[in-house]
Amino acid sequence: MNIHRFGGALHATAWVLLAMIMFTGCVKNEPKHNNLPVSTYLKRLHSERERTVEQAIEDIVAIGGEATPFLVEAWQKAEDDTEYRCRIAKAIHGIGPDASAAVPVLVEALDALDEQLIACTAEALAGIGSASAPAAEKLAMLLRVSDTSTQSFILQALGGIGDPAAEPALDRVKEAALRPRTRAEAIEALGNMGPKSITAMEEWIKSGDEEKQVIACEAMAYAGDDVVPALPTLAEAMQYKNDRIRVAAIRAVAQAGPEAIRITDKLISALRYKDKETRDAAVNALAAIGQEIGPQLSNHLTDRNANVREGVVRVISRYGNLRDEYREQLIARLGDYNGEVRVAAINALTQAGETIVPRMRQLLNSKDVFIQFGAARIIGDIGGPEARKAIPKLRELQQHEDSLVRKGAEEALRNLQ
Repeated sequence: MNIHRFGGALHATAWVLLAMIMFTGCVKNEPKHNNLPVSTYLKRLHSERERTVEQAIEDIVAIGGEATPFLVEAWQKAEDDTEYRCRIAKAIHGIGPDASAAVPVLVEALDALDEQLIACTAEALAGIGSASAPAAEKLAMLLRVSDTSTQSFILQALGGIGDPAAEPALDRVKEAALRPRTRAEAIEALGNMGPKSITAMEEWIKSGDEEKQVIACEAMAYAGDDVVPALPTLAEAMQYKNDRIRVAAIRAVAQAGPEAIRITDKLISALRYKDKETRDAAVNALAAIGQEIGPQLSNHLTDRNANVREGVVRVISRYGNLRDEYREQLIARLGDYNGEVRVAAINALTQAGETIVPRMRQLLNSKDVFIQFGAARIIGDIGGPEARKAIPKLRELQQHEDSLVRKGAEEALRNLQ
């Protein structure tokens, strides 16, 4: 054997082994999902199969923030491949705030002339959220020069950036809110743009322009506790004749949570409206205040207006633990002359669980057929060992002279057997 050839072969083999070790070490340093490195999923983003691409994006998102440096590197290498960059953007959007390291290259991409790339970049920035603040100025400028579909993504990004960085874009976002095609995204963005936006929305509510009033109230429904200073204005809007304004105002009030206690009376009054959407919104707002208003609400369980009684029962049913002082008042509503109130009372008492069953078994002997029916329904819906003790009485009620009682007994027995 030629010793030199052997030595050369050995030398080449050593280099190959060293390269393999180095490559293996690099792969090991890559974040993985399902034992595959992120680079594998980045290659799959080139696939022509839509499902392969979707799955690759899901896998990259599952890796999380650790994938960001690799996404940035892939983004930079794909300068002429908009489609590939858009797929990377979806992954960044899915990772969210943990992908904030990608913001500088995304801001740079906003200078592109390609509308598709701008839209995808804005989508990625929207997912990152407040850390995308360095992009706010460029995004605001692009609102007036981009097409409608791109504007929608820009507005999502500005909404994600929120207060205070996005405030300079406020006027342009307001303009977008008045355009039907970008209204939904602009409304959400306005709700996330902080105190200055709330002040601007209050001005719109007071403007007398119904279109602006609806937009303003709907925007405030995204504002969280930033809406608190606007409660007096919203309380006025809750009394407007326009159903859309009224409902949107009440939904905005719900964002204030316990702080809305100061307008509890007005929310209870909103339960008097005939349209169910208004009443539903009022129920949600009252429930968001919390149990502090329980005693005040219970005073309205005997209100002359059936809508108020029904709404109050629904609010009380939202409380985690049904207090003893409310139980008997709700039981009395089982005998209400209004069917919707009775149904609400049945639902509320059912949520009390097995602890209410002994009292319901007693009420099977009531002389009020509505109460007997309600008690049977509650027993059947709750079920369990305690409820099954009522089976003999329920069988007896199958022969009751009143069809409603018979129906309640039969339904309960079907659930219990």
